[in-house]
Amino acid sequence: MDQSDRIFPALDHQKNHSASPAGLLSEDLLQIREQGLSLAQIQEQLDIFKKGKSWIPLIRPCLAGDGVQNISSEKADALVALHERGAKAGRMMEFIPASGAGTRMFQPLLQFLLDQDLTPEVERFLQELPKFPFFSALQKSGEDAKGLIEHLLTEKGLHYAGLPKGMIPFHQYSSEIRTPLEEHLIEAKLFIQDQTHDCRLHFVVSPAFFSKIQTYFQDIADSVSFSVQSPSTDTVSVDLSFHPLRDKGGKLIFRPGGHGALLENLNQLKGDIVFIHNVDNVPHESHFPKRVFYRKLLSGYLIELQTEIFAALAKIKQGANEAKLDEISEWIQQTMGITSVAGWKTFTSADKRAYLFHRLNRPLRVCGVIKKEGDVGGAPFWVRDAEGGESLQFIEESQVDENSFEQKKIFHAAAYFNPVNIVCGVKDYLGNPFNLKKFTDPRLTILTKKYQNGNWVQALEWPGLWNGGMAGWNTVFVEVPPLTFTPVKTFLDLLRPEHQAAS
Repeated sequence: MDQSDRIFPALDHQKNHSASPAGLLSEDLLQIREQGLSLAQIQEQLDIFKKGKSWIPLIRPCLAGDGVQNISSEKADALVALHERGAKAGRMMEFIPASGAGTRMFQPLLQFLLDQDLTPEVERFLQELPKFPFFSALQKSGEDAKGLIEHLLTEKGLHYAGLPKGMIPFHQYSSEIRTPLEEHLIEAKLFIQDQTHDCRLHFVVSPAFFSKIQTYFQDIADSVSFSVQSPSTDTVSVDLSFHPLRDKGGKLIFRPGGHGALLENLNQLKGDIVFIHNVDNVPHESHFPKRVFYRKLLSGYLIELQTEIFAALAKIKQGANEAKLDEISEWIQQTMGITSVAGWKTFTSADKRAYLFHRLNRPLRVCGVIKKEGDVGGAPFWVRDAEGGESLQFIEESQVDENSFEQKKIFHAAAYFNPVNIVCGVKDYLGNPFNLKKFTDPRLTILTKKYQNGNWVQALEWPGLWNGGMAGWNTVFVEVPPLTFTPVKTFLDLLRPEHQAAS
């Protein structure tokens, strides 16, 4: 990663990496190079382990009117029109992480095959079987409960537990059943189709399922692209003394770097306006219209903001006067919560131009957020960022100082949560793609420790894609209704109304 002009230069490691990192052998160099890594990058990973966890200081939760915006119905039509013009011009793309397997989705049923314990989840599955999209395929098996579930999940039948989640049937129609992959393609035609009727979707898939998914899509679409998580984003594991762990053959053990590693995939796409959401978050087609409306709304708002930002950057480059610079500063504070830097009033015009250009010439994201009901994970907060100012960020509980009662209290006071409904502007005001890797916050690297095979193992994941991976982006949160969030975490979620035909 080029460190020369990162948004968070103060956080970069200043050590000399010319020497071989401790615990590595000369024969490791070939394996490291084959992984697409360098000794300096391995040293950086080892340094992160030694430094330990860093916490992001929370200031307060985002609330309606204080970090979360509500778009009026009067403004909505104009924003939707902005989106539709952008879509016709071919500016839109979907980026969908789709590497998950079906195993976790069917965990209660898999457990039943082991212990024959008729849990409430298994009982409900059997009672409401006709409502599942795979009911007709199971009818033909003519088995008892155990045989039926074996037919559904194992190699004796459909083997859904061995499929990627994106290829598991989610929805029943009169003459067909559809998987999430198919539903995403159909929904995409409603909001990212250009004037040539092309829809650009990009799925990040597991290497184990790459060929299967690629073949699957050859039969239904030719405008879809795929990638796998790059091996160069994998990380080493270490013991409690920070020495790299090895397998029985003496090879270094590398682990996937978490969903934050997908920033590399997003960066390689070099898109323009990119929608991000998870593969399991797609309802039955009868519920598409309302969801699509809010997708267009968020995109239209991004285009409106982006147009203003690009105009401001052009004026700054042209030498905007003091009054115009103060006007731009006031606008970004009201619109994106970017507060003026300390000492702003004493800055020269040249200093103000440099600061505003630095703050505005970044990727932009507009994120849909939903009112919180229960404990649902990451949430939007005002935080103290790496530059000393306030900024808007998604924060997970693992990023909060576990030893601070006040910080935990702020986290649990969150009023909204992150459903991963994000629209990104990833080109600059000159039309060039940003290098997205320059806008990550390395403080948000995830460190975990677990006891495995009689030893303590420490693992590292890169800052989450929509957490620290986008910490240096300009961010806007917009409230959207719950109907936009329809995940399928377990098979029982398929019984929710949004996964059944609308009445």
